[in-house]
Amino acid sequence: MYSNKAAFADTLDRLSQLTWAEISKSHRHGLGYEKIARNSIRATIPDHVKDEVIFIAFRFYGKAPMVGYRTDIIFHILWIDRDFTLYQHS
Repeated sequence: MYSNKAAFADTLDRLSQLTWAEISKSHRHGLGYEKIARNSIRATIPDHVKDEVIFIAFRFYGKAPMVGYRTDIIFHILWIDRDFTLYQHS
């Protein structure tokens, strides 16, 4: 069984092998992602994150998400939500 850290690293490695088009076609609880509404975020959003940023969540350990945003081909991770308190989960 993977630990949180191993699952996180494994997910990043697996995602790095895919294009954004391939990731977009994947299921949100697999290697895909889901969009998270800005007003759903219960944490302070860093000042450098512009208002037009779309937050997305990737699952890395069961359904635990890492949440951040995309700039071109880069995914910027802002939060790791292991305890499911960052936003309302469905």
